Amino acid sequence: MWETRLIRAEAFSAIRGGGAILAMALSLLISMLIGWLIGGPDPESRRVLATSTSMRSVIVVLYVARYCFPGTNVFMVPFVYLSLMVLTNLVFHLAFAEWHRLHRQKPTETDATG
Repeated sequence: MWETRLIRAEAFSAIRGGGAILAMALSLLISMLIGWLIGGPDPESRRVLATSTSMRSVIVVLYVARYCFPGTNVFMVPFVYLSLMVLTNLVFHLAFAEWHRLHRQKPTETDATG
């Protein structure tokens, strides 16, 4: 657990400045929005597609960065993206669950009687 925190801290400090973190966050949010918009009318499908769209190909990027550029800090970028992705998806899912709970349809009398 501590190793993960240290790697995340090192990754964020390695790419700080220049707007890289902002660009990654915007890319993440835009990809989630695209997934939500093409998810169809069902809110659950939209939620799943928004999440999966934001997680696309990050493991492939991590693999390529780590093994094709040995001895460089290029593999830190996917770690930062992964950290942002986990936090963003967690907030999205918690907000969606709360929204779903608040907007759940109340059963009508005809539904209760069968």
